[in-house]
Amino acid sequence: MKHIFAIVLLLISFNSFAQKYGHCDINQVAASLPELLDVQTQVEAKTSELEGRLQRMYEVYQKKIEDFQASVSTMTTEQQTKAAEEIQNLEVRIQEAQQNSQAELQQFDMDLKKPLFEKVKKAVDDVSVENGFTLIFDTSSGAVLYAGGTDVSDLVRQKLGVE
Repeated sequence: MKHIFAIVLLLISFNSFAQKYGHCDINQVAASLPELLDVQTQVEAKTSELEGRLQRMYEVYQKKIEDFQASVSTMTTEQQTKAAEEIQNLEVRIQEAQQNSQAELQQFDMDLKKPLFEKVKKAVDDVSVENGFTLIFDTSSGAVLYAGGTDVSDLVRQKLGVE
């Protein structure tokens, strides 16, 4: 009888230390949110705006080159040097504008997606608590080498109200 009691006590203590693990592809869940379409539309509009700005700069650059080539034979050396410097400065400004546009677009995209990922994170937290998970790994990060445990992606989608 003592042995049975000891075994039961031992099993109860092991169960109290049992941990429940799950995994979820956060990017896939976020991609299923209907709000993502609005984000994509806004990013496309911003992309068009930035491309238009760069196109106008490039057109000014092309015009300066054409004007320079058309009148180079009638310019003094000083005028040629000044015009060439203007063209080079415009080239540099265009390159800087391209880099700034890329950074601006990337930041814009991140700012718009941040609330979506916060919403998904909260749903993952809620699913964890409601279902007794100790840890839930994000399989979209590539850091999980083995996706054992329970895939909670569907539970998170249900929590978010998306199928």
